[in-house]
Amino acid sequence: MEEFLNLNIENLFNYVLKEIRYGWIDTKGIEHYGVNDDDLEYHLQTPEETLKRKIGICWDKCELLRYYFENNHYELKTYFIYLYLNDNNCPSHAMLVYKKDNNLIWIEPSISKMLGGIHIYKTEEEFLIDMKQRFIQNGLNNNFFTEKDNLKKIYCYQFEKSMHGVRGSEYYNHCRKGKKIEI
Repeated sequence: MEEFLNLNIENLFNYVLKEIRYGWIDTKGIEHYGVNDDDLEYHLQTPEETLKRKIGICWDKCELLRYYFENNHYELKTYFIYLYLNDNNCPSHAMLVYKKDNNLIWIEPSISKMLGGIHIYKTEEEFLIDMKQRFIQNGLNNNFFTEKDNLKKIYCYQFEKSMHGVRGSEYYNHCRKGKKIEI
């Protein structure tokens, strides 16, 4: 863990992007590549588990980044955005921004060309508008939803650290207890 905490920001971004595969491990130890689609089998990993297993969805990666930035004494915020399609289908994304030199920096080690990168903003509003647009375009590009879906049902929350080991529905509920953000 100490080696991970000593990475500079660019190396952190590249490490999480290249070394942590996108997917999750179920309670039987089986790897799944892609989004979490089984509420009973997915559990939010600890940062140590994500580093050891080298696999995680955006929720796991967000908590791994939180671990890094908290331990390196950065001011940070985490956000959770989702589109409500129905009670069993809510495409979502969790992300972290940190503050440096009066800028908000969204570090997004994602393979998605729409989301991935290190994005710098002057204001939180600028970040939120861009993040929402990137979330929509990424969802459309990857067929998570279509333009026929009600894109007005996108919700965003600023949330605090979650308990590790929680199921997907518990993670959603935790994030929705945070500060609701109107975009």
